[in-house]
Amino acid sequence: MIFTREKDETTFTNLENEKIDEVIEKWRDILKNENMSEIRKIQQFIIPTKKLKFFHNIDFRVHDNVMMDFKTFDKEDTFKFAFTIVQVPYFIFITTVWGKTDTMKQYRLGKVIKPHESELPKNVTDLLYDKHYTQYLQAYRGMSEKQKKVIEDRVKKTLN
Repeated sequence: MIFTREKDETTFTNLENEKIDEVIEKWRDILKNENMSEIRKIQQFIIPTKKLKFFHNIDFRVHDNVMMDFKTFDKEDTFKFAFTIVQVPYFIFITTVWGKTDTMKQYRLGKVIKPHESELPKNVTDLLYDKHYTQYLQAYRGMSEKQKKVIEDRVKKTLN
């Protein structure tokens, strides 16, 4: 399988890039061969967002946001913990890339997941804060009044 990864020379070291390539190849192999015992070892979480405390003050972001990211939460080249995160309306999907976490057990794939009012671990909350506040507001401030008007008109048209 051939894949292309965008060049990210500012974030990851050469060793981290090699590790990411290894993980991609391992995932490709276990998925291609449908190796269920290996697939089950990968921690995956499905988090319903509607009742998360993080979204109480920005409830519109539960249903109007799509984002994805890959984050390492360790010192450079130590490979203790990293995950991918994908947010779509009403859900966040997290998959560990390396390492494991003992938090978020209530959202672990393979169990019955019930939405309830809860908080996420600090590293996930910090990432969400950056995406939903810092970067969102930065992008909003960078928009021209004309862009804002086009978007508002499009939303009004859709609602009518």
